[in-house]
Amino acid sequence: DTISELKKLNQKMEKENGKLTAIQSKLENKQFMEKAPSHVIDNFTLQANDIKSSIEKIKQIIDTIN
Repeated sequence: DTISELKKLNQKMEKENGKLTAIQSKLENKQFMEKAPSHVIDNFTLQANDIKSSIEKIKQIIDTIN
C-alpha cells in the first residue's frame, strides 16, 4: 500500500529532522563548542552527516514512489 508506505517514510523523515535539529543546535551553541571535547564534537558532526544522508535517501524513496 503506497499511501501507508509514504506515511511511514514521512514520519521517519520528521523524526530524523528532529534529531538533526537537536544536533545542529548543539553544534551552533558557542558555549558547548568551547567546552566539549573534540571527540564529542566529531561524534556529533558524524551523526549530523549520517542523518543528512538518511534524510536524502528517504526523499529519494518518496520521489520514486510518487
